[in-house]
Amino acid sequence: MALISVFAVTATAFAASPELADRIYGSFAELKKTVVTVTMQEYQKLGMKLGGAKKTLGEDYPAFEQQLKQVVAAKVEYANKHYQIDFLALPPETYTELKMLYAEIQPYLDQLNGQPIAQEVLSAEQYDRYMEAQLQRESILAQSGVNPSDGPVELGELPVELQPAYKEAQQTIFELEESMNKGK
Repeated sequence: MALISVFAVTATAFAASPELADRIYGSFAELKKTVVTVTMQEYQKLGMKLGGAKKTLGEDYPAFEQQLKQVVAAKVEYANKHYQIDFLALPPETYTELKMLYAEIQPYLDQLNGQPIAQEVLSAEQYDRYMEAQLQRESILAQSGVNPSDGPVELGELPVELQPAYKEAQQTIFELEESMNKGK
């Protein structure tokens, strides 16, 4: 499951208003300053997804929302135009802080996506490798300028010099996700 991936919308989420999105982004107008291509329809859809997340996570939602705000702030500050962060270009202390943040929010994303919770299924060493591979993959996408929102990233889309590291990150993620799904 991709880090900070799109999470599932529950059936009752359709009634949600953009209020939840406003709590993350401030307002549609604020988000539009950073993400010029976002539409009101997409913003409302995000509000619905957050409504579904609130229902699914229940009492854990406030913690998720706080972490999501931090992830969004990091994306605004460090990401390229495709909202991918080159973690490898960050100062070591920033890298460590963001890695910890991503590791903390991942269980919520796993739950929202109906996946086994990696942090509970993997050993501490495996979970660290999983998170490192996720960050490496995003760094490579940031360096390459490829937009993962356009669809699955094909190895040939990446510069040749980045392909081995991307393949290694993907393989690590795949192997660990396979082991998580076996324990389902």
